[in-house]
Amino acid sequence: MKTRKRRRLMAILVIPLFSATLMLAAAALAGGSAGGTLSTGRSVMTYSDSLNLNSTFSHDTATIRTAGMTIIVKPTNLEVDGAEVATIGNDVSNIEVRVKRGKVTFVADGEPVATKLR
Repeated sequence: MKTRKRRRLMAILVIPLFSATLMLAAAALAGGSAGGTLSTGRSVMTYSDSLNLNSTFSHDTATIRTAGMTIIVKPTNLEVDGAEVATIGNDVSNIEVRVKRGKVTFVADGEPVATKLR
């Protein structure tokens, strides 16, 4: 009898703890997003699957650090780790930066941006 009660008690305690642990792990590994608007009115939004994501906005430039890379959105170009990978128009009002499995892609005003290999 005592063994059955112990097993039931263990099941009651272990199952919720295991489920909570799985949920926390999934949330931590899902990455995140960050964004803001530059003083020029340009919106910059970043989506990353990395645990680390830091965005800094100053006047007309956004600096994003994620997945071990530094991504810079300047008024007319996009850089990854100091290398220019694309040019954009000064009139672009919305930039999305997407980082997935170490690959960076950009979307400007809803359209994918062709990037140079680095």
